[in-house]
Amino acid sequence: MENQKGSFWRGVLFGFFSYCIFRIFWDYIYPHLGVEWNRYIVMAVFFLPLVALYLYEQKRREKKRQE
Repeated sequence: MENQKGSFWRGVLFGFFSYCIFRIFWDYIYPHLGVEWNRYIVMAVFFLPLVALYLYEQKRREKKRQE
């Protein structure tokens, strides 16, 4: 149980920091790029790789646990 609790808080911190990085990008860097992107497309491109990495890690841990 201790590993699950630790991984939960690690996930919360990682999510918070990735959200902060996205907000910095969106508020300060994006306006100076001179392009018009849809906010949801930018958010998807930013967060989808993170979600894919998380799901891969979960699958890898589950496979390791079954062995």
